[in-house]
Amino acid sequence: MKIVINTCYGGFGLNNFGIIEYFKRKRLDVFFYTQTKFEFKDGKNEYEKKEDGEYCVLKDCGDVCENLSVYYTFYETDRTDKDLIAIVEIFGNKVNHRCASLKVVEIPDDVKWEIDEHDGIETIKEVCRSWS
Repeated sequence: MKIVINTCYGGFGLNNFGIIEYFKRKRLDVFFYTQTKFEFKDGKNEYEKKEDGEYCVLKDCGDVCENLSVYYTFYETDRTDKDLIAIVEIFGNKVNHRCASLKVVEIPDDVKWEIDEHDGIETIKEVCRSWS
């Protein structure tokens, strides 16, 4: 079984190029937005569509919008997702978020596993029993 993990301090994540490649494989359009106004400072939130934006959404909210209630993050992504594995294997470092260094690790199929994380660095560990 193949699993994608992050191997450096910071945390798991894809950059915009990686996100675009991932969603191309899913046959979904993706749009990026940057927050340009903040409620605490400007009285309202506002987001502008930008190719290098930090928020990824799966629907076009127009050139400017006031609410991005649903945006996509990769923190909860299935690390065994075949499309995720493929883009990491094909593109390597080209898909890493600025605080990530993604790697595909292969383990035996019959192992019950979990990802252990410390300061963003992840390792795969076999699940064992424990009590407190």
